[in-house]
Amino acid sequence: MLAQLTELEERLAVAKRDSGLSGKAKVSDLTAKRESVLRTLAALEKAKRALESV
Repeated sequence: MLAQLTELEERLAVAKRDSGLSGKAKVSDLTAKRESVLRTLAALEKAKRALESV
């Protein structure tokens, strides 16, 4: 998951340099994917902590 997040961050940086409509669409898509990965990582961390407290 962390490798996927790193890849998305790199692709997002490249897409932000493209000022055209396709660049904006890529930024929007990659931002949504990044947010999904971050939510998944947060859920995994929460589950890990819950298991540790048992």
